[in-house]
Amino acid sequence: MTPKNLSDCGYTMIEIILTILILGILMAVAIPRFIRLTEETDRSRCAAERGAINSALMITYNALNVRDPAYVNWLATVSINALSDTMFATRHIPVCPRGGTFMIVNGQTTCSLHGQ
Repeated sequence: MTPKNLSDCGYTMIEIILTILILGILMAVAIPRFIRLTEETDRSRCAAERGAINSALMITYNALNVRDPAYVNWLATVSINALSDTMFATRHIPVCPRGGTFMIVNGQTTCSLHGQ
């Protein structure tokens, strides 16, 4: 079937506008959800890195003679750089994916952005 004239070819302006409108609505719903999922993923990665630091703290603390009075305050004074030199085989210093800094406070690792 061939069109009788050129005005019968292609899409109408209403069809194009509706298509653009539908795509805009889909993007308005999808983009915020994608951003939220990305933030949740980064928060989970940060928690995993803090867990790795806490595990290294406990392994190092237990490897030392805990009963020795010189190590009583060890957990309060240890630095993450010292742990990376002694515990992490890859010499990888764990970092927050959002750029936060890790601090060891009273034997627990906290992130400046995500907390504990």
